[in-house]
Amino acid sequence: MARRRVLFAAEIPRTRRRSALSLSALVFASFIVLSCSGSKPVVPQAPVEPSYRYAPRADMTPNVIESAGKDIAVFCPKGWQETVDNRNAPGIALWLVKEDYSASLSFNPMKMDPALYKALQKDGLSAVAKVSMSLKKNNARDTVTILQPLEPFQLNKRNFMAYEYTADGGKTVVRVVVFDTGKQFYECILLPATESLSQAGHRSLFETQQAVLKTVRLQ
Repeated sequence: MARRRVLFAAEIPRTRRRSALSLSALVFASFIVLSCSGSKPVVPQAPVEPSYRYAPRADMTPNVIESAGKDIAVFCPKGWQETVDNRNAPGIALWLVKEDYSASLSFNPMKMDPALYKALQKDGLSAVAKVSMSLKKNNARDTVTILQPLEPFQLNKRNFMAYEYTADGGKTVVRVVVFDTGKQFYECILLPATESLSQAGHRSLFETQQAVLKTVRLQ
């Protein structure tokens, strides 16, 4: 068998043998160069979620708060508590307030028929946020000014779209984040309850909102 393989190799045209030898030499030389340079094989890195200007920063409690329909749940941050007001705010599915009542964080399902929901799913969260924005402008008693246009971000591989607006000339800034549960769209609204809040105070509230959004679980 060894002799037959030698004879077969001898029958290969010289040009092909030279090409094969050249390729082998090139591969061997490359191996020598890489070995001498001390380079290491590239290790694939885990995908990194895109950065966002508001970090999810807040001390969280182990208390899990469920929505009224039990379709979503979040962890409650320290210094906050759950509240309900079925008489005056029946549309709020999940509602957290600061213990000093200086801010509230609510989760509100966006009511729409199945056909519109499917259409907006195809258009993406930017279209959903624009609908949310239009509703704020139409329902507000005062002029609504958009301070921060639509901003996409991810938390735990879930997509969100945020915007900020004011209805009192910038004294208080409201931040709205929309997301899809797979069955309906939700608005998460951070509403400051004081006009004396500084820019750093707003940022702290928005970072708490991010921390809560990071814990969103679908039931």
